[in-house]
Amino acid sequence: MQDTFIVNQNLNLIEYYRAEMYLGIRNKRLRKIYYFILGMPLLLGLFSVFFTHENWRHTVFDFFLLIMLPILFFYVGTFILSCLIMLIKPSLVRNITYEFNHWGMVKKGTGIDYSNPWRSFTKLRETKYFLLLYISENDAHIIQRVCRPEYMVKHLKSL
Repeated sequence: MQDTFIVNQNLNLIEYYRAEMYLGIRNKRLRKIYYFILGMPLLLGLFSVFFTHENWRHTVFDFFLLIMLPILFFYVGTFILSCLIMLIKPSLVRNITYEFNHWGMVKKGTGIDYSNPWRSFTKLRETKYFLLLYISENDAHIIQRVCRPEYMVKHLKSL
């Protein structure tokens, strides 16, 4: 087993968007806000059905529209934010080198020099395309999954 594992990362827009969607859906604060926004059309639709005498088809259409707008906003808004990050700060997602060793992780890139020991990571999440190394409940390092470095998993299993 080698002592050091290096991942050279260069995310494109679709990969970065996919990772941000994954993190956004699992963020507890964003989920609460999203559920609140989705709950409001339900409440308004019920009030509309019981307290007005409108055509029920019109009420169902309004209800569907009010449900679809937050969902569309979430997907489109995340895509727009991903595009802005790629345009304004491409150094956050391109030409980054992650080095994993017995001590922890070292992240280097243009204007980035970050290191973290294994004990400061809270959890590891594996997806089909990414390894997510969480440094807090809602903040993670997004690493392209080129392979599964066993010693990284071994270090994080104890968390």
